[in-house]
This record gives sequence, C-alpha cells and structure tokens, in this order.
Amino acid sequence: MKKKPAWLFIAACSAVIIIAGTALTQWTAAHTDRYMRNRLMLQAVAIGRQVSIEQANALTFSLADKDSHVFQRLRSQMIAYSPAVKSSFGTEDRFLGIYSMMMREGKIFFGPENIDVKDPRSSVPGETYERPPSELLRVFASGSPLVLGPYTDEFGTFISAFAPVLDPQTGKTAIIIGIDFEAKGWKADIARASIFPVIITLLLLLVLAGSSILVFKRSRTAPEGRGSILRNADAIIAAAFGLAITLTAAYVAHINETYDHKDAFSQLAASKAFGFTQAITDIRDDYLEGFSRFIESRPVLDLKEFNEYAGFLRRNYVVQAWAWIPRVPEKDREVFVRQIRSGGQAGFALWQHDAAGEPVPAENKSEYYPICYVEPLSGNDRALGFDVGSDPFRRKAFESAARTGLVTGTDAVTLVNTKDGKRGIVVFRPVYDGNGSKNLRGFSSASVVIETLLKKYISDEPFAEHSSVLIDLYEMKEGSPDMLLASMSHGHANPDPKAAIVMPVFAFGKTYAVLAREGAGFRMLYPEWAGWLTSATGIAFTALSVLFIIFLSGRRAALEEQVLQRTEELRASEESYRKQFTDNSSVMLLIDPEDDRIIDANHSAAEFYGYPREKLCDMHAMQLDPVPGKEALKVKPFVDSGAMKYIKARHQIAGGQVRDVEIFSSSILFGKKRLLQFIVHDITERMKMEDELKRKVAEFEIMNKVAINRELRMVELKEKIAKMEEKIRKDSGGTDDKGQNPPNKISGGLNGAGGGS
Repeated sequence: MKKKPAWLFIAACSAVIIIAGTALTQWTAAHTDRYMRNRLMLQAVAIGRQVSIEQANALTFSLADKDSHVFQRLRSQMIAYSPAVKSSFGTEDRFLGIYSMMMREGKIFFGPENIDVKDPRSSVPGETYERPPSELLRVFASGSPLVLGPYTDEFGTFISAFAPVLDPQTGKTAIIIGIDFEAKGWKADIARASIFPVIITLLLLLVLAGSSILVFKRSRTAPEGRGSILRNADAIIAAAFGLAITLTAAYVAHINETYDHKDAFSQLAASKAFGFTQAITDIRDDYLEGFSRFIESRPVLDLKEFNEYAGFLRRNYVVQAWAWIPRVPEKDREVFVRQIRSGGQAGFALWQHDAAGEPVPAENKSEYYPICYVEPLSGNDRALGFDVGSDPFRRKAFESAARTGLVTGTDAVTLVNTKDGKRGIVVFRPVYDGNGSKNLRGFSSASVVIETLLKKYISDEPFAEHSSVLIDLYEMKEGSPDMLLASMSHGHANPDPKAAIVMPVFAFGKTYAVLAREGAGFRMLYPEWAGWLTSATGIAFTALSVLFIIFLSGRRAALEEQVLQRTEELRASEESYRKQFTDNSSVMLLIDPEDDRIIDANHSAAEFYGYPREKLCDMHAMQLDPVPGKEALKVKPFVDSGAMKYIKARHQIAGGQVRDVEIFSSSILFGKKRLLQFIVHDITERMKMEDELKRKVAEFEIMNKVAINRELRMVELKEKIAKMEEKIRKDSGGTDDKGQNPPNKISGGLNGAGGGS
C-alpha cells in the first residue's frame, strides 16, 4: 500500500485541534454569557424588589414626576447604586443604564433612571419608548423576569434584563425595572473570558509543530548521530501533548465547576440579601408605619399609651430603640419639660453634646426635637431628653423626612443610647396632626444597630461552625466614596467586587450595597476539586505514559543498535558479495524471475557475451537463447522451488555465435526481492571434445566387433577341418609301424598354414 505523505497527517491533526479548540472556545463563551446573563437578571430582580408598590403607584410616568419626591429619591438611589453594579461586572468605564418603565394604553413610558440628562441615551419622565423589543411586551403580560439581546432600539444595541414590580393585590405588573448593558462591551467581556481556550489551541498547534519537526529531524538523522532530545523525542512529544491535554481537561472541569459553584452561591447570597431587604421593609412599612399611625391617632400621647404600644415592638430586637420625638417650639419648652416630668420622668431635661461629646443643656433655639419617650427604657434611658436637632446628621435626616413626607434615615452614626458606641441608623417618619393635616407634630423614630441587623437576617444559624456567606454592608452616595458600615468577616480587607455578589438595598432614602463573599462553610460544602483532580489524574497518566515510552524507547534503542550492527554486518557482507560477484572470473548474472530481466552482470559476463554491462543489464535472459522462450521454460521450475539447479543450455553471444553453457542457478534474497543467480560456464570446447571422443569410441567398437567376428570364423573353420581329418582317417583304416596313424597331409598343411598366419 502506498504510504501517505506526512503532511496529510499533520494537516489532519491540525484540523482536529482547531475544530476542538473552536468548540471549547464556543463552550466557554456560552458558559460566560449564561453566567453574565444570570448576574444581570439577579441585579434587575434585586433592584425591582427595592421598589415598593406604594412608590410605583406614586409615580405618574409623566413630566409631573420631575417634582415628585418619590421620583427624585428613586432616581438618586439608582444613580448611587450603579457604580456597584459596574464594579461587580468589572466595567466601571462603560455605560450601564438602570431605568423604569410603565405601560399605559399599549404604550411604554419611561420613569426614574440613572442616566445623566446630558447623555443622548437618557429619557425624560413620560417619554415614549418608540422601538421596544417584542419580548418586553411579554414581560408586562406575564410578570416574569427576562434577559434578552442583543437587540437594537433607538438608543443603541444592548443586552438587557427586565424585572417586573408586581401589585401584591392584583398580581399584575405595575412597572418594570430594566438594566441595559451595551452589546459591544458585553461581547468584549465574553471574548476576554474565552481567551484561554484560544491559548490552549495555539499551544496544542505549537506542540504539534514542534513534534513534527522532531520526528522529521529524527528520521533524517542516523541513529548513531541522534542526541538525547532526538533519542527521547517520543517521550518529549507524549509529555507535551499529555500536559497540554491535561491542561485543557482541567480547564473544562474547572470552568464547569466554577460556574456551577457561582450559581449556587448567587442563589444563597441572594436569599440572604433578600432577607435583609425584607427586614428593612418590615421595619419601614410595618413596625414604624404602624407606630406612627398610632401616635397620629392620639392627639396627646402619654407615657402609658406609648409603653403599651411600643412594648409590642420590642419583639423586633434588631431595633435598639423606638422613640417618640415631638417638635417643641422655644416658647413651649418649659411647659413641655414640666409635663414630661409630671408624667413619670422626674429627671427629664433637654440636652445635647458639646464639642468634646459630653452632655450639656440644650442651647436656646427656635424649636427642639427631644427624645420624649423610648422603648425599651432599660439601656436607653440615657437618650431621654436628647435634642435630636442638635446633631447635624440627625437633623439633616429628619428635615428631609419633613420635606418629603417619606421615611428617611441618617448616615451611620454613633447611637446615643449605647454604652459601647455602636454605629447605627436612626430612621425618622414624620408624624402630623390627625385628619390629613400637614402640620408637623414630630417624628417617630427607630434606632437600628447595623451589626445586629446583619447577624439576624444574613448570618448563618448560631450553631454553624463556619459561615457560608460573609457580608459587607456599604453605604453608596452619588459622587462620594463608598462607606463600609459593617462587616461579618474578621480582619476585613477590601474584597474584589468581581469575586462577590453585590445586591442593592434602597431603604430610608439611602442606598446600600450588600457585598456577599464566600465563607469557609460554603467552600467546605462546595469544594473546588474538579480541576485539581483532573490535573492530578492527567499528570499521573502522562507521567506513566512517558515512563512507558522511555522504556520502549530504550528497548528500541537497543534494537536499533542491534539492527545497526547487523546492518553493518550485512553491508560488509553485501560489499564482500558485491566484490566477489563483480570481480569473479566466472560468468555471473542476477535475474528477476518475474520478468526474466537481467538485474546485474559481472565483468566476466560482459566479456563472455560481448556486450557492455549497461546493455547487458537492460536485456532479458530469453534474449541470450537462440530459441526465445525455451530458456524460460527450463528456468521457471527451479525458480519456484528455490533449490540449487543445474542445466545445460545454448546462449547466443554478441555477433550471433552460439556457445554451449552449463548454468548453476540458485535463488537469493536481494533486499526484499528474491532474485535468481546464474553462474555460467562456457563448455563449448568440452562439448566438442566429448563429441570427438564419442566418435572414436564408436569407431573402436566397430573394429572390435570385426576382430571378434574373424576369430569366431577361424574357430569354426578349425572345427570343420578336424572333423574332415577324422573322417579321412577312419576311411583309410591304416596306421604306421609304431602303431600311430600316419600324418594327415591335409591337416598338416592347414595347421602349417594356420600357424603361419
């Protein structure tokens, strides 16, 4: 079978690597996109949960909202929180739109948003959404959150998350909170997250190229000339590919586990953050609102009535103190103090802090806002009589509450009613005279200890040895650095927002960001072992493979050494054979038995046949036979048997002369091909001598036969003569005087004649 070019194999491997790398890159991009969409959805839902149905109903989604305190507060909270969202995505320098929408008569109108009015992508309250995506209409209809995009509208091309704010009574969508992320930046983030698979693909291609070069160089280098790198090329290639594939597998396992890990933590962190938000909402909408309405229903509130109602509120222990803070004009100061003292608080007096933080009598001013009643009294009695208006932070908060009519909290302050100086938030709700009067009567107040609030609603159960979630609470202000209010971690250090879950809390006119990080408990429940286990397994397998290949390479090197030695011996043997063949005085031919072609001929053959060696090597053995085809018929049988054969033949040499030859033929292995070796002896003269000898022998045999026949005739004649003499003697009947027969004249004459012959 024809061997395929090496470049085809390399091209096929490159194609496989590129296809696999492309698939891995797309897989990573899909996982990253899904995770980013989930995070964007989580942000939209979290912001939507911060908007109460009362706020939604208070907005008209028209130009009139510009003067609405609800509109202004919600807009400022969106603006303050947007940097936290950007930080969590690592996109501080990009556009991120947070906005609200309402559908009325089949049209969609914009409301509060975080976009600067100078930005061309901003909208004024009540502006119509001209080219909304069709999926947005389904969100209004279904009341289910959705992430969609990229899509293009009149403001640009975006990936957006939409979360509805539902009316709890009707279940219908009141408004929708949207978050826009520019598609261009979104794609750039996904591409950045997908760069590692591209690096892995390039690394594998580089390993393939290096491996090809090593193999090519080794194939072109004789075994004795190979250095340690070439000798161990297989092990090096296996190690490189093994580590690269291990890195790829570990990356896939790590990414898959990481995203599952993040999804699980996002759900856990969201549940805790939503619990924190619900606690704030309960304080604002249930406890404080009910407390305020109770006070409004009492034209004159005495201590007993206060204690009866506020005693119920003590069950919410995250609130350090519930207080009634009336507005006291200067002209009523003394009367107010006497009434409170007569009501059961004998030592009551108005006071404030001096520059050193020590309590001093309240300075004269047009009006005072003293803490009149407080519950629970134990531990909070120090706060009685404190003029809240003397503290600039508290004054700013309750003045905002009075101006807007909305529940408003302070920045983080040191609570007056704590001995250990705990920081907290004092929340004010304006209380008016009854029957819809706008005459400010004072403020109901709740002092919330931030650390206590975090521990109750966000921390793990008391018996948990390790926290699953570590929470940091920040206060966000537009144009100001973030302020850390509380942290559940010891030795707090600024965490990376991209490695944490950030959730909003819009409460008391403030914007808070809950930054959730993984605790030791969560890492124990969800250990990230997949990547390490895959790496360890891959490295172990690679190491075993390399050791096995090194073992095989050692065996191969030994075999190569043996092959080299044997090759050298064969080369020497072949050289010896070649020399013996070429310089041999005997006529020698190498014949290809398949086509009868003369492969090689020595000098003696060229001299004998009268052809140059080059021409002789272009001829076929049948061309040497005066009768073509006859020689081949004689040669074929012993070619097949492979045994030494002897034949006599007649070969025609150059010039047409025919010579008698005898051929000793044997089959030999030349390389991988079996050839036929002819040793040819010229026996023409011998054949002539043999023919002459045969003629002489024939003549001798004829002469011998003639001589033998003559002798036989003589014997036969002698026998006849003897018989005749015997007959004559008998016929004569006489003898001589000595008693003997007389000599026979005839017999004597014949014998004498015979003796003479």
